[in-house]
Amino acid sequence: NNGELTLSDTACGVGVYVSSVTHATDPPAGCGRLEVGDTILSVDGAVTESARETMKYIARAPDPLTFVVAGRDLSAAMPAMGA
Repeated sequence: NNGELTLSDTACGVGVYVSSVTHATDPPAGCGRLEVGDTILSVDGAVTESARETMKYIARAPDPLTFVVAGRDLSAAMPAMGA
């Protein structure tokens, strides 16, 4: 199980909001974890402006993904999550 992720657009149009997340059952060691309430600012260096487009990218991107999250240091690579 790679986990599941639901994203929402933010009111200010900057980043996307993690509205729900189910973590992978056996994530690789050293992986960061997205949490409900996180605002993802970029994925693999691409700025996130739309929840729909971000989910499309995550669904087709190769592992691992690199997320930059507002307010905390989560630039660690982590496996892709199902859309």
